[in-house]
Amino acid sequence: MSRALANRRTDILRAAARLFRHYGPAKTTISDIAREVGIAVGSVYLEFASKDAILGELSKNEHAAVLTAMRQVDEDLPFEQRFKAILAARFCAMVDVSEKGAHACELVLCQASAVTQAYQAFHSEEHELLKDLIAAAVAGQACRQLDPDITARAVQNAFYRFSPPRLFELDREEARRQVEELAELLVQGMRVRKEE
Repeated sequence: MSRALANRRTDILRAAARLFRHYGPAKTTISDIAREVGIAVGSVYLEFASKDAILGELSKNEHAAVLTAMRQVDEDLPFEQRFKAILAARFCAMVDVSEKGAHACELVLCQASAVTQAYQAFHSEEHELLKDLIAAAVAGQACRQLDPDITARAVQNAFYRFSPPRLFELDREEARRQVEELAELLVQGMRVRKEE
C-alpha cells in the first residue's frame, strides 16, 4: 500500500472518529466523513465498504486501547496488587474513552453490528486475560481454589457497570472509589483461607 493510500485511510479514520464522537454514528454520513477529509465520497468507499466498516475499525481500536492498558500492568506484581491494578487500568481506559466526546461511548458499545462484534471480541479477550491471571494465581496458591473461567466471568459481570454507557451515569471520583472497593472486595473473596 502506498504512503498516500495509507495516509488517506488514516485521515478517514481520524475524521470519522471526530464526527462519530461529536455527532454520533447515526447522524454521521459517508458524505460528512469525505467532506471532513477533503476527498470525494468514492475515495472513502475505496478504503471502506461501508460506514459500518469504519465504525467497526474505530471500535476495535478503542477496545484494543483498553486491553493494552490492562496488559501493561507489571506482571511481576503479586497477584492481589496486579489484579487490582488491571481493574483500575480498565476503568481509567474506559474513562479516557468517555472523555473524547458526547458520543464516544458509541464507539465502545451501541446497537451497530460492527460495534457489537468488536465488543464481543473485546469481551472474549478480556475474559482470557482475567482467566489466565486467576488460573496462574490458583496454580501458584496466591488465591484459593476457584474455577478461573467462572471467576473471570463473574469479575467481568461485576465490572460491567463501569463501562460505557453506564459509566457516564456516575460521578467519576465516586466511580473510581467504587472500582477500588469492588476490586478489594473481590480480592478478599479470593484469598486463601486458613482451612484450605
